[in-house]
Amino acid sequence: AVGLIESTCPQSSARVSLVVGGPCNVGPGMVVGEELKETIRSHLDLQKDNANAKYTKKALKYYTTLATRAVNAGFSVDIFACSLDQVGLYEMKVVADKTGGYMVMSDS
Repeated sequence: AVGLIESTCPQSSARVSLVVGGPCNVGPGMVVGEELKETIRSHLDLQKDNANAKYTKKALKYYTTLATRAVNAGFSVDIFACSLDQVGLYEMKVVADKTGGYMVMSDS
């Protein structure tokens, strides 16, 4: 969404709403693989750098880069997460923090 607005509305401020219902499992922002046997990382996995946290560093780098692009373009990104399980907010929170957006999490 950030890339689309960057190209169609340059030099304009915008607000992007990201509504997530599950973790990203493809692309550079993935936080868990596609295999169902692979579980998403927990806080302990992050602290101990366990195998479940293998996607975290790449995802943090991607979302930090995305946040920088949004800030430079004058965009604000809001994140709305509704899920009974984790959705990867640990990795995505930098986008809302840097752009001045809101982050709302609720169980459905």
